[in-house]
Amino acid sequence: MRSLKSGEHFTNVDDKNNIIKYEYKTGNAIDTILKAETLPFKSGKMDFSFDEYVFSNDETKLLLSTATESIFRHSTKE
Repeated sequence: MRSLKSGEHFTNVDDKNNIIKYEYKTGNAIDTILKAETLPFKSGKMDFSFDEYVFSNDETKLLLSTATESIFRHSTKE
């Protein structure tokens, strides 16, 4: 779960690896930020999953981390 800068919304990943935007006040889904099925895959279907996602400072871009490996308690090797 990631809180958005507005303080009124948050995002979460559903069981199909879509990133959904929710409203804190009602808990209702209000938008789909990322549809996993729209990502380009060599095999034509989703052949990986992402471990984490991070928004840019202005929340217009999204970085997906895949195949991360823990090396210390709070660090990762990418």
